Amino acid sequence: MKTRILSLVKPAIGWTLAVAIFSIYASIVTVCLTYLFAEHDLFFKLLPLVWLLLVFPGISISFALARICKRKGLDKNGLLRGMLLLLIALPLIYLAYDSQPIENDYTLADIGLPEDATAETYELLTRYQLDRSTVYWRDIPSVNDLLTTTNALLFSEPIERSWKAIEAGREYVANLDRFEHIIDMDPSQIATIDSPRLNLVSLRTLTHIYCSYARLKTEQGDPEEAVRQLTQLYSVSCKALRHASTLVNKMFWIGMINQDIDVAHSIANHKNCSPNTLALLKEGFVPFSNEGVSLSRTFIAEYLFLKNVCNNHLTGSNAYNSISMNYEIPDSFSRSVFSNIAFPFLFNKNRSGKLLKEYYGESIAGLQLIPPNTSASSEKNDQLWIDVYKDFLSFNLKNIAGKMFVYIAIPSVDKSAKRAWQTKVKSELLAISINKRLGQSVEFIDAYTGEPYLIDPITGESFSAGPDNIAETEDDITLGENHVSTRKPNP
Repeated sequence: MKTRILSLVKPAIGWTLAVAIFSIYASIVTVCLTYLFAEHDLFFKLLPLVWLLLVFPGISISFALARICKRKGLDKNGLLRGMLLLLIALPLIYLAYDSQPIENDYTLADIGLPEDATAETYELLTRYQLDRSTVYWRDIPSVNDLLTTTNALLFSEPIERSWKAIEAGREYVANLDRFEHIIDMDPSQIATIDSPRLNLVSLRTLTHIYCSYARLKTEQGDPEEAVRQLTQLYSVSCKALRHASTLVNKMFWIGMINQDIDVAHSIANHKNCSPNTLALLKEGFVPFSNEGVSLSRTFIAEYLFLKNVCNNHLTGSNAYNSISMNYEIPDSFSRSVFSNIAFPFLFNKNRSGKLLKEYYGESIAGLQLIPPNTSASSEKNDQLWIDVYKDFLSFNLKNIAGKMFVYIAIPSVDKSAKRAWQTKVKSELLAISINKRLGQSVEFIDAYTGEPYLIDPITGESFSAGPDNIAETEDDITLGENHVSTRKPNP
């Protein structure tokens, strides 16, 4: 009796394993084909055929081999069939095998948060939301228009009404300026998925109103009031810029600072600007350091966040299912089943983490250069998608989901790095311009050329040759409109 039970149990176990193995293969193929053909409705109608072509032939072949071995007496104890199962499972073992964890990785210490950093400024940033129903900023032209084509006096009513309406916002800015450091994330939750991301839209609107008000007060003959308000906003932005924990936040502060600098330059050049006003501008608009504008620490924070997501939060249902199979599939249950079965064989946590560090590390290395140069990392990032697509076509599926995760996660940094450095250059050009009007001299070195900034012989303003190191081209960095590159050469 015992022998008969064993004779029934062993084949049942074997066939169960065989069905499971071929079902895994079918799920993997289904998910990968979904990547390539999900936009075609016909593909989903053919999904049952995919399973028929993969599972049943595999089971049939295995059954035929087992029957032949049994009839010929070649596999009386089932060893040969067990080896056959192992052989069939070897590719799955290869796909699931992961590498060792990362050694000598970036840590929170590399972000460089100040020792006295607290969550108080982060809580302040999350607390204020502008009541847009009482603000008339939509009736105010853009800051660029106010600096170039539009007289702010024509819009004095909506500007002054908006300025009065943001009294709480002005107190909020003054409160933030009391702190030496402004951080945009809870220090206890840096690089974790638990810390909510900031919504800084209200601050962007405040910047619009501050800059418009500064321009209006200058036109009304009170530039000193304009500078006092503008420098406080600039101070807050610079303090927050240094410790921005995400690229989105970093570029937000860069955008605010750019507007502040442009308005400050217009005040310095205005007929109502007095030596006292220039002195206030000189004191309030101090150029910021390489460290303050660098995106390298921001990228380290983003890398650590994504590594945390990779290690602790990605599963078949919330990662591969959502990343690759976000098209309209008739049966969501089967979609979830496919992705959960396939995910452990297509995603290697440690390999994905190493690949993430490789690509982020390349960007971080380029961002630490003076000036930053991330062209190599951008080219490498673009190549990753080509490599992933080639892997799909050749059915090289080792950690294919991890490669997709890395490709989707890595931001394009080239334009952001240039924009950030351009803002630093403009802060130095503003300092040169203000000191010149005060009859004082100050010299900064243009990092692009390694020499002092150039001087436009017609306007007398300093400018940078820009990333191409060639003067009078479109990438020259100037205060205000780039007249140098658009000027027609002398006949």
